Amino acid sequence: MILMNSQYGAIEENGGKMNRREFLRGLGHEAGDMALYTGLGAALYHARSIGKSIVDAGYEELRHSTRSEELTQRLDGLNKKLRYKSGNRIAMETQDKRFRELMEKERTEPGSVKPGYGTVIGDFARLLFGEAREYYEHEEYPGWVGDVVLTRYERSGATLKSVIFDRVIVKDANGKKKVLGHQFNCFNEWDPNYPFIIDPLRDSMKHPEDRVSWESLYGFAEAKLKQGPGHAVTHYWVHPTARKPYWAKGREPLKTIKLNGKTSRFYDLGDYRTSIVVSHA
Repeated sequence: MILMNSQYGAIEENGGKMNRREFLRGLGHEAGDMALYTGLGAALYHARSIGKSIVDAGYEELRHSTRSEELTQRLDGLNKKLRYKSGNRIAMETQDKRFRELMEKERTEPGSVKPGYGTVIGDFARLLFGEAREYYEHEEYPGWVGDVVLTRYERSGATLKSVIFDRVIVKDANGKKKVLGHQFNCFNEWDPNYPFIIDPLRDSMKHPEDRVSWESLYGFAEAKLKQGPGHAVTHYWVHPTARKPYWAKGREPLKTIKLNGKTSRFYDLGDYRTSIVVSHA
């Protein structure tokens, strides 16, 4: 009966040749090899674990480093935007401050600012003052005059200043153009209202109501620009101050206002282009 058999020999239960020394030596070698292999395997496994930890740590560090770099770049970008916005805000505040200062100067000392060189609010107020200063308290008249200006502005595509200071240009039968003056007569030097366009308060010492009228219409102009036109009208004329214009012939006015012996008629002539009024003079 064989109790054990290996490459180093055999031990038999009865009568066989016993090679114990060989057996023990072989067993020792096998145990040593197994221990060696086990130790090496454990060492390799441990080393592999350590290596993986190192790689993982390096990856995390790299990832965090990349994220940190990205965050830094984003923060730099945001800081630049904030500085840019801050600079714009300061510039806008400065501009707004200067605008408000100019508005206050126009309102209190309009003669110190030339027409066309101030704010559009001031120019709009001058037009209203020249065309409607005696009716500044009327609930409709200043609004209808303002509607003419703002309707032209919306339809022409031009700037508001261009509409306010627009000129009348006529064409003769040969197509030759001729400049007759401003669309709104108060801006023409020959008009009796022109001195009050240059300085609305020129006679305010003698006529204190002029200051009340000017400041009222200045505030109205500012509010009207925010509201826009209340009625679609492009032209008006006043009888008997002016003769009936050619464009009013055969047309019914949309609005008629009678004040102090004068009759103002308002019309909508459709599309409007600045500086072009076709007529055959």
